[in-house]
Amino acid sequence: MNTKFIPAFSNIQHRIIATATPHITQFKMVTASINDDMTISMSDAEYRAAIRTGFFQLKIPAYMRPHIETLKQFAREFYKDKIGDGSRLDQYRGFNEAFNRAHPEVTAVPFRGYMVDNRKPIERADSTPEKNQVRRLGLGKSRDSDQWTLLPPEVEAAERELNKVGVAFVNFILDKLGVIGEDRGRLTGLVSVDQGDHGLLFNHFDGARKLPGLRPHRDYGWVTALISPIWAGDQVPVHSGLEAKIGEPGGEKRWMEVVPDQDVLIFNFGASAEKSTQHLPEDERIHACIHQVRGQENSERSSHPLFFDPNFDSPMYTLHRTADGGYTLEKIHNVYSEHALMENSLLYD
Repeated sequence: MNTKFIPAFSNIQHRIIATATPHITQFKMVTASINDDMTISMSDAEYRAAIRTGFFQLKIPAYMRPHIETLKQFAREFYKDKIGDGSRLDQYRGFNEAFNRAHPEVTAVPFRGYMVDNRKPIERADSTPEKNQVRRLGLGKSRDSDQWTLLPPEVEAAERELNKVGVAFVNFILDKLGVIGEDRGRLTGLVSVDQGDHGLLFNHFDGARKLPGLRPHRDYGWVTALISPIWAGDQVPVHSGLEAKIGEPGGEKRWMEVVPDQDVLIFNFGASAEKSTQHLPEDERIHACIHQVRGQENSERSSHPLFFDPNFDSPMYTLHRTADGGYTLEKIHNVYSEHALMENSLLYD
């Protein structure tokens, strides 16, 4: 296959959805924490709830808070025009426009704006700036290329700290599954050893445009770390804007509003994690949750997801449990691109 693209980005599609949020039930995520040695603290019951619903939140440790604040500041400013006051925040303003001019090879795809090693996202007719509320900056880091170096130094440093947290959580999942040695990298497409295709987005949802939010979708990879919502100034609208389809596996699911606590990262599981555990007993299977962002008028909302996607050229394996409690790995795709193309073709309501 000659065409290569970043799956997490290519899977994102858009449509016009209502800007007035109806009354829906709020979803309370289970909460995990991360220790100084990068180990994850989460009870067995909380873990089972997380893999069943597809979402959980992680308390931001004290050492990470300055980094998270840097990422929030950049997300609030990157799309704005410079005002020339010489401040640090003004260095972030105009970044998107200046970046597009300086790196046309990266932003060759309008609106999407990310390419790594000529990996071109699959485009869809409704993914145009005129039909969406979202303005974006997206950069990838893979085994063979690293665009994060193009970010302002303190933003790059913050991103790499967030990346460490995501990789630590993927390894926590593998501990729970009992996967050992080189099989950890095989099962995750090298995400567990920080050689997957890890892509970041800075999103700005422009409430003045009155439409739309992000259409229902599943993330492609293993997990996504999300800083959201990031509101401009002191505004705190009633609704978070993030909604997920929650329910018991195999049962009816309904849209619920995802409302994070203060000082947390949101994590959700992707389709790769689901497919790689689909043959396990039900209480061990990971479920990727369908989610969307509802457009909100007259508000300035940003978000920052970091996608932990498998290396695009790695084989894809699924896990089987043996009678003695061990496991075997079965190769189900020669390369992850095959799975990415299948997932990208799916549409959700």
